[in-house]
Amino acid sequence: MSISLYVHFPFCTNKCHYCDFYKEVYDSSQEEIFYNALAVELELAVEKISDRTISTIFIGGGTPSLTNLDLFEKFIQKVKQNFSLVPNVEFSLECNPESINLEVLTRLKEIGVTRPTYGLQSFNSETLKTLGRDHNVHQSHQAIYFSNALGFKTFGVDLIFGVPKQPSQMFSSDVEQLIDLDPPHISFYQLLFEPNTPLYTKYMNKRIFPLDDELVLAMYKSGCEKFKDAGYVRYEICSFAKPYHECRHNISYWDGSDYLGLGPSAHSFIGGVRFYNSSSLKEYFSSLEKRELPREIDESGIEERISEAILLGLRTEWGVNKKKFFKRFEKDVFDYLDEVQVDRLQQSGHLIVDDEKLKLTDEGFFVIDEVTRLLVK
Repeated sequence: MSISLYVHFPFCTNKCHYCDFYKEVYDSSQEEIFYNALAVELELAVEKISDRTISTIFIGGGTPSLTNLDLFEKFIQKVKQNFSLVPNVEFSLECNPESINLEVLTRLKEIGVTRPTYGLQSFNSETLKTLGRDHNVHQSHQAIYFSNALGFKTFGVDLIFGVPKQPSQMFSSDVEQLIDLDPPHISFYQLLFEPNTPLYTKYMNKRIFPLDDELVLAMYKSGCEKFKDAGYVRYEICSFAKPYHECRHNISYWDGSDYLGLGPSAHSFIGGVRFYNSSSLKEYFSSLEKRELPREIDESGIEERISEAILLGLRTEWGVNKKKFFKRFEKDVFDYLDEVQVDRLQQSGHLIVDDEKLKLTDEGFFVIDEVTRLLVK
């Protein structure tokens, strides 16, 4: 049976204004200790799942493209020593454009990375400044050019919309420039004001203001239409890909497959049990020095898993498959839906229900929060 592997690299040189992921300021001396601890965690984790084959690897963060490549390669060798990898393993690694050059990308490809992903976010310098990004537009273009020159068969690019002071013309320019660069995969995210971030602090202090909801929705609709016209398929509400370039790792999260997370703050889901690591590098190191896994069990039960499966399924183009849902939970999905709302949402053109599945229409995707609030008991 296959499993996906996620590794959280917790270091950044800069904390972006909108990011609420766990991260620490990059420190080369701490990085070596991190990889030593990661190797111990891998060793302890393998004892319980040594029979699994890895189908996807995703290195997230943080800024994994900052990593010491010698230490990184040594860790990947340990992964290969402890697990079998499927022949066509998908191996993604998040990159910031300012930390990428031809030499780094060449080395990453030699180590086995098949799918770099780039946090470009915008091609406008003022938008990048608002977001607290360190790179410039030239570095964004360069990252994609290098990926093509080195023959990466697939790679991903992130674009953020709904940024304060981002007029429609500036947003349209971002979308058009990205389409011109023709990446195989696009992640198209709405900016959120997450607590405990500099952007949220500015918002609370009335130093910055969100865009009007109707304008943000218009941006999303416009992006969807332009990506579709350019040959991309929206397979999840924020994910657009050329045919056969979908991110298999993310799909494993959405369809309830098992995945192992390593590193501070990483989450795992194995055999129906969800657990997560401490979001503290100090605590993470301390546990592994004692050869103890730094895990806490998520105590939520089957009802939470069922709601999660419905909500995640509705975010995808394939929706919730009735037979797969029953096979996984031995329950009928309609037991967890408001049947009056099911009928109303079908009649209003927001929901499709057939013999195999239930899924949202385009209009349903545009108001997904409201639809799911009405639909799920």
